[in-house]
Amino acid sequence: MRSLLGDCSGVLNLTSRLDFLPFSNGVHDDLDEQPRRTRYRELVGRGELPPGHATEDGVALHYVGTRLHDVLGVLPDRNAWFVEPDGAGHYREKVLPARYWIS
Repeated sequence: MRSLLGDCSGVLNLTSRLDFLPFSNGVHDDLDEQPRRTRYRELVGRGELPPGHATEDGVALHYVGTRLHDVLGVLPDRNAWFVEPDGAGHYREKVLPARYWIS
């Protein structure tokens, strides 16, 4: 899994983690002060990152093997997104609502 990570200064870096998953991952996808959301989608659209999942704060992805099994949230009304290239150098995305599991 290749992820787009940023430090406190806003510098974004690609990093390899969890190489047993064939997807990329964009984290903290909902933080407006960070350029992660836009940058992650640009990289997927251009094919510099493989298709993958972007997650908002408080969202976890549960995989069984290499299959996404569930999207869980510890905060209400959160989402993950499946992001893939559209074939024209851009991206398309599908919302994956997180199941709020804290009661």
